[in-house]
Amino acid sequence: MAWIGAIIAVGMIGIVLLDAFEVMILPRRVRHGWRLARLFYRNSWILCVKAARLLPAGRWRNGLLSAFGPLSLLGLLVVWALGLIVGFGLLHWSLGTVIAGTDDSFLTDLSFSSTTFFTLGHSDLISMGSAARTLRVLEVGLSFGFVAVTIIYLPVLYRAFSRREVTI
Repeated sequence: MAWIGAIIAVGMIGIVLLDAFEVMILPRRVRHGWRLARLFYRNSWILCVKAARLLPAGRWRNGLLSAFGPLSLLGLLVVWALGLIVGFGLLHWSLGTVIAGTDDSFLTDLSFSSTTFFTLGHSDLISMGSAARTLRVLEVGLSFGFVAVTIIYLPVLYRAFSRREVTI
């Protein structure tokens, strides 16, 4: 049964990394049908429009709708980060990696994954065994790359938003 969790975890990590690569690094449009970013934007836009309809027509409604672009970008980054954290937490849990001084629960593995992803240091959680250490190193490397690409990509988006505003 643990191998099912491992397959789901590797699938989650792969989907998030592929989607982030296609959105931020790939210089052309992606034409395949299912993308995490597309799913996120379609659903969040529906929620934003429903929330805007609750406001009276005018300045407040327009302000909410115009803030959707930048806020949804930050929301997408959070969704990607949460996907990676939950994926690595599920991978730790399904592989049964040993974390010293804790019970063997999914929440402990999720906490370990989140402190590893954000490189906060985990003085209360110590990975034991080669599998746990390998996963920890892989997660830290991916998180550094994810944060670096995100930071590099934000000025590019800001410039595109500025050009769009000038054109409008």
